[in-house]
Amino acid sequence: MSLESSRICNNVKSSIDFRHIIAQFEDSSNKMAMDFEYELFHAVSNNEPERLKEILEAGADPDQFYEDITRIGSKSILHMACEKGQEKCVKVLVAYNANPRINDRWSQTPLMYCMMTHHYEMGEIILQQEPATVNDEDRYGKTALHKAVETGCEESVRLLLRYNANVNHRTHGGVTAMMFLCDSTDLGNVANVIKLLLDAAAEVDIKDRALRTALHYAAIRKNPTAVELLLRAGADPNVMDKTGRTPLTNIIWENVRIKDGQSMIDPDIMACIELLTQAGSDLNVTVMEYSNPLIVSASLKAWMLVRYFLDHGADPNPKFHSSVTPLLISANKEDTKTAKVLLDWNVNLYAKGHINQGLKDTFRDPVELSLESGCIEFVMLLVGCGYFLNRIEYLRKNMVPGIPQTLQDEPEILLWLQVNARNPHSLFKTVIFQIRSILKKKICRKAEKLPLPRKLIESVQLKDWLG
Repeated sequence: MSLESSRICNNVKSSIDFRHIIAQFEDSSNKMAMDFEYELFHAVSNNEPERLKEILEAGADPDQFYEDITRIGSKSILHMACEKGQEKCVKVLVAYNANPRINDRWSQTPLMYCMMTHHYEMGEIILQQEPATVNDEDRYGKTALHKAVETGCEESVRLLLRYNANVNHRTHGGVTAMMFLCDSTDLGNVANVIKLLLDAAAEVDIKDRALRTALHYAAIRKNPTAVELLLRAGADPNVMDKTGRTPLTNIIWENVRIKDGQSMIDPDIMACIELLTQAGSDLNVTVMEYSNPLIVSASLKAWMLVRYFLDHGADPNPKFHSSVTPLLISANKEDTKTAKVLLDWNVNLYAKGHINQGLKDTFRDPVELSLESGCIEFVMLLVGCGYFLNRIEYLRKNMVPGIPQTLQDEPEILLWLQVNARNPHSLFKTVIFQIRSILKKKICRKAEKLPLPRKLIESVQLKDWLG
């Protein structure tokens, strides 16, 4: 081999050795990086602040980020320390310039992790380092204050308010911390936290995207304590949400349930209803049917609520575009108990309205509707309370083609109805019904004060029909 050839071979060999050294260095660097990631994780997991400091001094990234397999819970090492409550490790990370505003995959900050886990002491460490993080938002627009009230931690709320948390900040859905709090169902200290927010100038009538206020949320959750505190703070009980419901109609609609044909009303529901009524809830709102508490109560067969609202000034004959009335709804529901309550208030027996029956929209009065549906008990009740069947042509004239099949199948009942339709009320009944129309409301109670014999008083009270 020539001298020149030998020199070329040595150069190639040197080049190969150099590349090998570079590869070894890169492998070593990668291994060191992998070790940093591993060591950071275990130092925080095992709460070893001194070891954590050594790793950071060796060049580890204080903002080391960890991706899980699903990428759902991806977070930084500072998030992990806050989540696990490793206060000393948090102090070390902050001291080594870990970013206090770093976001996890859901844009949550380490401060939010502190609030969610009740580690408010560590939250203060972060706030001392970076006060501005107090109002940072996650992916949904929630701040640390939203997280704190969701967990009901009073100390966390106090801390955030002390660092000027925006008490009226709204999420992307328009929800404030107060709304989140009033929407809670399992917190035992709601009253204390509400007071903290109110003291920090929380606005009680802010609306979310559904146009609901904190009072709507408190009412729906049937929380009388929250309802009372909000009303004392000046909350408007007549704000309507997108469905047209007020806090009063919302609590009825969302919580009153029918079981075995009867409406179920627990003490908390009734307490909220009383608070809202006393605070000036409009009992005669007619913007739409389900904004009216009497209509909603009748729809749920809640005869006791119907009586309560009538006693507190509700109109038994509200006017709506559809002309529907509480009595008509009771007829459609075949609910004689609610009807008897309404009849004690001289309700209009002849008012017609639109009622949906399946795919068919009908315009009927309560008796016409009941005759067509075959609810003869309801018909007899209204006839006994003054409804004159002469108004129904097919009964008065025996127009067979017009008679509902339900009556054709009951010839004895049909005959009774036809006789009543063709004969006017007796003079006695006419006088009784006239007295009732003069008394107008609370007829049974007012009749007791009339200077009449007991027998006549009971006739005015329609004891035989209303009990």
